[in-house]
Amino acid sequence: MNFVIGSVVFDRPLVWPNREDWPELGQSRERTVGGGQVVFTGPLAGGRPIVIEARRRRCWVTQSQVDALKAMARQAGATFTFEFGLEAFDIEFDHSDGPAVRMTAAVPRTEPAGTDIYFGTIHMRTV
Repeated sequence: MNFVIGSVVFDRPLVWPNREDWPELGQSRERTVGGGQVVFTGPLAGGRPIVIEARRRRCWVTQSQVDALKAMARQAGATFTFEFGLEAFDIEFDHSDGPAVRMTAAVPRTEPAGTDIYFGTIHMRTV
């Protein structure tokens, strides 16, 4: 399966746990003075949260991939392409609830190497 964020290609299948949690329609309801209700419904455009997981025992990312992801995430206002299989999304890194790239070394070292492995989450949002 094709799994790419910006220019970072992942050779291990990462997990997209909130893939099906996105409602395709937004809706708001308001009461009228007479007690009735007015309902507004429309398609949502942008803002879809995407959380990608590199799980400890199943899939992970390398130090060089973490460095590349963090470099992209530091670019304020930059957008990138996220490819998941045959789907592609324009995304930005989501810093609204902490760091966008949250990784932990599987084996902590004082001098990390480019091949060290990490697990954690990548937080993005469609634009």
